[in-house]
Amino acid sequence: MAERSPLADPPRSQAAASVVSHPSQNALRWAIGLRLVVISTLFLGILLISMGYKIRDVIEKEWLLYVAGGLSVLSGLYIFFNPEGAAVSIVWIIAAWAIATGLLRIWFAFKIRNVRDNIGERITRRMA
Repeated sequence: MAERSPLADPPRSQAAASVVSHPSQNALRWAIGLRLVVISTLFLGILLISMGYKIRDVIEKEWLLYVAGGLSVLSGLYIFFNPEGAAVSIVWIIAAWAIATGLLRIWFAFKIRNVRDNIGERITRRMA
């Protein structure tokens, strides 16, 4: 039987061979990817919580930002402390986090739609 050239293999089989032959590189890629997810969710959560604290005098429903920030921080901490479980269900964790924080942001956006008008009224009331 004639020996086949590696160039004759389709790209998919070459990629599969790369995965099997270099598992340490794939583990490194997963570790870097998970850390990026952890950093972004923790940063976003802290940012949302601090934004809620900064604008608490201007709006009434700042607790929505606290909840969205808390969900982000919790999901980031879960992925950080349980990377094996997170690697298996990373898509579900990210999807749940994105849906929950997205819905809370949309709800928050509808609640602050009239903030620009209310800010002028509140400033004049405080100055009087």
